[in-house]
Amino acid sequence: MIEELHESWTTNEKIKTRKLQTTDAQHLFNIFQTQKDLAEKNRKTVEEYLEHAMLADPSNSSLDHAWYTSAYQLKRLAGRVPKATMPELVQSLWNDDRLCIFNVYILFSDKDYETFRAGLFLWLQLCVLETKMSRLLRMGTELVLSSELGKDNSQIKDSIISALLETRTWTATDHPQWLALEVDGGIQIRPAQYEIALACIKKSGAIMQLNMGLGKTRVIVPMLYTYWRLKKSLVRLNFLSELVSEAFDFAHRRLTASSMFDVQLFQIPFHRDVKVDECRLKVLLDQCEYCVRVGGAVFMTPEARCSLHLKNHELRMLNRRKECDLINEF
Repeated sequence: MIEELHESWTTNEKIKTRKLQTTDAQHLFNIFQTQKDLAEKNRKTVEEYLEHAMLADPSNSSLDHAWYTSAYQLKRLAGRVPKATMPELVQSLWNDDRLCIFNVYILFSDKDYETFRAGLFLWLQLCVLETKMSRLLRMGTELVLSSELGKDNSQIKDSIISALLETRTWTATDHPQWLALEVDGGIQIRPAQYEIALACIKKSGAIMQLNMGLGKTRVIVPMLYTYWRLKKSLVRLNFLSELVSEAFDFAHRRLTASSMFDVQLFQIPFHRDVKVDECRLKVLLDQCEYCVRVGGAVFMTPEARCSLHLKNHELRMLNRRKECDLINEF
């Protein structure tokens, strides 16, 4: 027992303790303010570049396409070509068809296309940095006030250190929708959240545990959904009946009523007392196919899934094979 305690103490001593290099609250506040202003300035510069790129057309068009260039310019002058907003441009990172609406010329050149995508990724990362510096600036304000009042500010300093140590452990270009989630939600995906999401993606049927308040519903579930929706498969989100309403409302605010996502959500309640026939079950399957086609998600409860499963056995006992086959397809 003494050896175990000694080993535990030795391990604890090896853990590096992080401290702020300066204890001057006002100096920290000034640093955060400077970095926020710099991030905001760079973000606006990249934004202006992207907006200008969307209005550009090829100056060296061949004679075969010169008429199309002139026609496109006339349509733009007449207001027949919509002007893209930044959220709409962000959607082009996972849907190239969005660019065709605003400026098809970007897709003609691989170099221009890759340069434009790199600019969008840079803009998103600058947005995340600007939001992070805003959070640190608020903490810096609290630190200055607590220092002036002579209050204990150790908890604020720990929060600042924790925020400064948060780094992105995943490649932004591999997961543009996760980057868009960070920008749209004003969050930063923590390494622990990424590890859990990655484990769920790589290990089919994996069971992961995370303490309350660490972002299961508001961070990890949207991460998994935005990943699986690109695989063109039916995404089912299962929640306890006590939590499904809250989870659905949050997903509606974050994913449906979002400026960067236009996600359609579906709820499928079911009870064994419901009378089913072949026509109604086909409607259910049609809705599921539509959900896959538009990249939506289905919310269900364990009770509804269990009732549907038991209904399948009930129909099999009645020798209603067609209805059973339709339920099995779901």
